[in-house]
Parts: sequence; C-alpha cells; structure tokens
Amino acid sequence: MFSGTDVPPGKHEAGGAVPIPSRGPKLLEGEGPFASDCYTQTSFDHYEALTGNGLAVDIVSTQSDFNNYKLLILPALYLVDVSLAERIRSFVKKGGHVVGTYLTGYVDQSNRCHLGGFPGGGLRELFGLWNEELDSMHDETEVVVEGEVSGKAIDLVERIHAEGADTIAQAGSEFYKGHPLITRNEFNSGAAYYLAARLGLPTLTNFYQQTILSLGLRPSIRLDLPKGIVYRERKSATGTLGFLFNYTKHTHSIDLGDIAWTSFSSPKIKYRDTLELPPYASLTLRL
Repeated sequence: MFSGTDVPPGKHEAGGAVPIPSRGPKLLEGEGPFASDCYTQTSFDHYEALTGNGLAVDIVSTQSDFNNYKLLILPALYLVDVSLAERIRSFVKKGGHVVGTYLTGYVDQSNRCHLGGFPGGGLRELFGLWNEELDSMHDETEVVVEGEVSGKAIDLVERIHAEGADTIAQAGSEFYKGHPLITRNEFNSGAAYYLAARLGLPTLTNFYQQTILSLGLRPSIRLDLPKGIVYRERKSATGTLGFLFNYTKHTHSIDLGDIAWTSFSSPKIKYRDTLELPPYASLTLRL
C-alpha cells in the first residue's frame, strides 16, 4: 500500500481546461425549465467526451490563468461578468480556442441579464452569433444533428443566428430544422466554437474528436482505451508516472501494444501486452 505522499511531486500537461464559477451553477439548479442541475450535467458530458478522446483536462477556477492551455471549455457558463468575458476574449486573441455552449453569458455577477443580446458581456462578437431564444424539449424529443458532426441533440436547444460564424452542423428536424447547432468563428489568432444544443454523448464525443485532431492536441497516451477507462500522466525529475482509472462496474482488458509498464507500488510487477483492470480500480504505473 502507498499513500498520495509517496508519489513524487511533478506536473501533468493538460490540453484543455473547464473553468468552474463560484455562483453560476446555483442559478441553474431546478429553476424554470431545468428539472435538475443543468450546469453539472453539462460539465460531466464535456469532461467525459474530452477524456474519452484521451485529452487531459484540468478543472480550474474562473479566476485562473487560462494562457497555459490550448482549449477552454465553457459548459453552460450562465454567469459571465465583463472582466471574465474580456479574459476569455484575450485568450482567444492570443491563439487559444474556446468552446461555449447553450446558456452561456446570460447574466452578470449581480444576476442581471446582459443587454445587447446573448451571449452577453462581449461574447456575442467572440462567437460571431446571436442567440434569439432557448427551448426546453420533452424528454422523448430528439433533434437530428446534420453536417460535419452528425447525431442527435436532447433537452435544450437555442435558436441562434450566425453573425460571421461558420456553421459546422445544423438541425435536421423539429422546429429548428436548418438552424445552426454547432458554429466556429475565427477571432484574431484563435477561434470560438459554440454548441447551441445539448448534444448526445456520442455526438459530443465525435465533435471533440474532430476538434482535438484539428488543433493538433496530443492525447495523454496513444492507446485505444475502453469506454470508462481514463489515463493521466505526471512528469517529474525522477521519471514519468501513469495513472489508470476504471470508472465502470466491469473488468476491462487493455491492449498495451508495444508499451511496457511497471507497477509503482510493486516494481517487480511488469505489465506487457495486456492489462486487466477490475471494476472501479486504479493503478499507478511507472513508465
């Protein structure tokens, strides 16, 4: 057995970051059309889709420095004050890429609606679109997503109008047919993506797969990991450590290919060819 203090200090390289606001999530808990915590559900969706594509992701404060990342995710970032909006714009101007979603930039720090259209606080120009309205759908309703990304959208759909942004995918059914659902807007040296609907997890995963590839972001490890298996890496002066997590209730067999790992807690244990990871288990490995 070993404790967290036995692991040598080091750093990991995360390509993406998800800022967590201190107050915004509370404004979306069971209010109006939101039967549950919309912010948390959206954040989980994006985290799972990103990690499922092998990208290391940090959960950061909205007060954090974003400049160390290449990709910034704003999942239903309902509360955006002018200061935060300017920092996001500055991040993209310098070459960063941001992904915003429905319910982003609706109110300021005093819970007052932004004037001049949504997303507000200066984000309308960044995303290159105007959000006219939000629709909450019945549980059984699905909207077809067509275009460079295809699949389905559920629960929430915004009716948006492009103001310079390019449409990557649009609605193929229901009232929103023909309206943009996924857009991309070039902004100085970077770009801003907007997801105007809650995409089903397979569709969201496909979107991030294409985005990560187009941005040249490097997965944490080049292995085809089963769904629910997450890998993290930490580098230090003494070497590289890998962390494998099984977030499912099933045992998974992982094909290691030509990678050879050594157990951190028991150096005599070597892993080659395949590795069996029991339900909800984790392993710390020395690379």
